[in-house]
Amino acid sequence: MKKTILFIAFVLFSIVGISQATERTFYLKNGSVITGVVIEEIPGKQYKVKTADGNIFVWKADEIEKIVSAPIEVKTKEKEEFDVNKLAFYSLNELSLGAMIEETTTYNVGLGSINGVCFNNQFSLGIGVDFQLSGFGNFVPIYSDIRLNFSQSPKTFFTYINAGIAISGRSENITVVEPSWGGSSIYQKAIKYENGFYGRIGFGYKSSISDKFDADVSVFYTAHSYSASGWLYSNVYFNVEGIYSLVGVKLGVSLNKKIK
Repeated sequence: MKKTILFIAFVLFSIVGISQATERTFYLKNGSVITGVVIEEIPGKQYKVKTADGNIFVWKADEIEKIVSAPIEVKTKEKEEFDVNKLAFYSLNELSLGAMIEETTTYNVGLGSINGVCFNNQFSLGIGVDFQLSGFGNFVPIYSDIRLNFSQSPKTFFTYINAGIAISGRSENITVVEPSWGGSSIYQKAIKYENGFYGRIGFGYKSSISDKFDADVSVFYTAHSYSASGWLYSNVYFNVEGIYSLVGVKLGVSLNKKIK
């Protein structure tokens, strides 16, 4: 009989010891969250806890908001990046180099900035503005930006489409020979090119530098309409219109800020 009682007592103490060795997570009223093993407990009054790194804490019951048995979730780096970029503002700054083609081919260099919102780390909407310098003149495109990442990974291929208006800084001096009594008059007539439709489509690859910065490279094609018209003199009217075709490559760096 005594052996039976001792055996039961041993089992009970073993069960108590196992339960006390279970990790618990303490949510304190001061905002701290600590996980550890309870090594000493006065129920409803005081808890003595040892953490995995060997630190020991003692709290009174009125300092504790709640206690749960499961350890606190530890986020991996990949999950932290996903959470940060799940819904975020982004500011993308780009340098572009390309060739603009009309009747002849000339260079094109551009600097641009796009600001918008990224949804689910995969789809984004924004508004962009560029300053472009070319052999045909200067242009300032203002456009909408729609982007789609092929995956939610920090490293992914993506595609984008832009549509808007290009404010034209192009002008051209045309030599005019106007007949007159006793000969002809020769002078220069300035023709200003009008603003036109601006469209661009591209494909690229981006990679996260950190939780807040991405870098990308892409190739693109742009279609940009142009037109110019005006009277050269009384009975001669000048009119020209067409499409610039622009192909090139862009390098960009994006700053991302999580929306709380």
